[in-house]
Amino acid sequence: MITYLVRHRLLARPVGPDGQLAHGSYIELRYAPDQPYEVRIAQLGPYAQELPISRDLLNDALDGHPPSPDEVAQVTARLAYVPAKRRSMVLLAVGQEGQEDRWEVAMTDTAVAEFVRDTRDLVPFGDEERYVGFDDGIRDILDAA
Repeated sequence: MITYLVRHRLLARPVGPDGQLAHGSYIELRYAPDQPYEVRIAQLGPYAQELPISRDLLNDALDGHPPSPDEVAQVTARLAYVPAKRRSMVLLAVGQEGQEDRWEVAMTDTAVAEFVRDTRDLVPFGDEERYVGFDDGIRDILDAA
């Protein structure tokens, strides 16, 4: 069982094709030090789902780096100025451009930055390998054999 030591609930507003923000719903960003490279985005509510993404993806977006896709989940994140909100927001897109099931949400940059800061305080960037449970993984493989 995963115990998330960092959990932040924040509003994620869908971004329409015209760039306008729709009414949003709450999601939860979750982080566990035994999976130091991963952040989980959890949709809340009756149709709850979780999507694992790279922690570096959020950090790079906040630093203003151009989006580089997370190949596994086909996720991109970028910092963008949203005129309707008169502020910068982190835009998180899941799926490839032009796909029918692609969705994009906007989250306030300050809320995402606070979450990333809390994960960094727990597991500093560059020290992730010290927190990976290799012994647990090997034990699980041997128990399954």
